[in-house]
Amino acid sequence: MDMKKILIMGIAAAAFCGAPALAADMPVKAPVYKAPPPVFTWTGCYIGGNLGGGWKHVRSTDDPGGGLEFNHTFDGLVGGGQIGCDYQVNNNWVVGVQGMWDASGVGGTTHDLIFPADTINVKARSFGTVAAELGYLINPTTKIYGKVGYGWVREKDTYNCSTVDCDIAESSSISERRGGLDAGGGLTWMFQPNLGLFIEYDCIVLNSKNATFNFPVNDFTIPVANKERFSTILIGVIFRNAEAVNN
Repeated sequence: MDMKKILIMGIAAAAFCGAPALAADMPVKAPVYKAPPPVFTWTGCYIGGNLGGGWKHVRSTDDPGGGLEFNHTFDGLVGGGQIGCDYQVNNNWVVGVQGMWDASGVGGTTHDLIFPADTINVKARSFGTVAAELGYLINPTTKIYGKVGYGWVREKDTYNCSTVDCDIAESSSISERRGGLDAGGGLTWMFQPNLGLFIEYDCIVLNSKNATFNFPVNDFTIPVANKERFSTILIGVIFRNAEAVNN
């Protein structure tokens, strides 16, 4: 075998034997980094709108006589908006504050029980609440909550005295804003990081208050004392500025 063939075979053998070593020395491509999936947080503020139904129960007595004038429940549609802020304490609990204002179509007419020919017209024109909330997360994007705070109702009551009981038919109205304890609860579901739906029940126990219907033409007055509760069931949508965050 001549020297040329020996040289070629030696080079081939060296290349073959050195290939694993060369391969071992080649740089290895780093694995692709994947960020952990985002985790939703309830911390943040929101605005939204609502629509639902309301009812107002009124028990009115002839003060100071104590005779029952009427005991009736009025109902109607309500709708408006709300604004609030939440803070997620841990994986299970959320605290917050909320303010709500709604226009109201709750109202109607009933008869005076002492003077059946006379009627009383009740209108709850609007209501509002300011309340603190405590919520529990049944899953990361669904919250059940209770709330307690202060609520008020702007209302107008009109007494229509008929000619059966008055010399001249005459009406007298009282317009006022009455407030009291607000309590309720609901459920919120965030179907998108920034969009959610809710359903909520509220009851405002209005403070007892005395008032007087004045009839100047017939020259007499009717003092009354009312005990009232104003309740609502609302459904609505909220838009949050809460962001999904990574652990």
